[in-house]
Amino acid sequence: MRLDKFIANNSSYSRTEVKRLIKNKTVCVDKKITTDTGFTVTSQNTIRIDGEIIEAIKPLYIMLNKPTGYVCANKDSIHSPVVDLITEQHALQSDQTPPKYRAQSLQIAGRLDVDTTGLVLLTDNGDWNHRVTSPKKACFKRYRVNLEKPLDDTAIKLLCEGVMLHGEKAATLPATVELISNTEVLLSIQEGRFHQVKRMFVKVGNSVIKLHREAIGAIELNTNLKPGQWRHLTNEEIEAIN
Repeated sequence: MRLDKFIANNSSYSRTEVKRLIKNKTVCVDKKITTDTGFTVTSQNTIRIDGEIIEAIKPLYIMLNKPTGYVCANKDSIHSPVVDLITEQHALQSDQTPPKYRAQSLQIAGRLDVDTTGLVLLTDNGDWNHRVTSPKKACFKRYRVNLEKPLDDTAIKLLCEGVMLHGEKAATLPATVELISNTEVLLSIQEGRFHQVKRMFVKVGNSVIKLHREAIGAIELNTNLKPGQWRHLTNEEIEAIN
């Protein structure tokens, strides 16, 4: 990796600031000053700025219990973004809150609508994010859905076979449906199309009153997390997606 990129990725310095530090001869690679911003570094090198070692930061993997009123984004001009919850001391253990510059780099692995609650995963590992969100990876997401009207057998059959949503070129992939009551179901899908769950039920003649995501793949929402709280994923949870 380029020296300037490594420092920018593993510190609060911007790429512009890093270039300035390197040109000003404050950066050492293995105790030797370098002014080459494109110098290639590996895990075997030791990088220092003014004598302070810059270490490679481990990726972040976060579980959030999203409340209503928050949008799944890093920035938004209308609603509060979920990333604000990560930087405002809402952690299950407050000493785990990452610095703001790292939280702003988080990607949201599976977005939820502003009025939908439940499990949201955030990471700065792009490959891991892709494994969560790509339909080809068959990572099922389970939702608890409260409906306006009772769900009949015909509607369940259609959902399990796949339905053609308005404006789409292909039907949804087969879902699984578990009845809790006539108007409450557990729905599992492996895609993440725009407003998909709500549109699926509209297609079968119903409408969603309340929507809550309980699980993504093998990762279950921690029942100890209150709405708005978050925690770091365990190694077992991270590997469950891998």
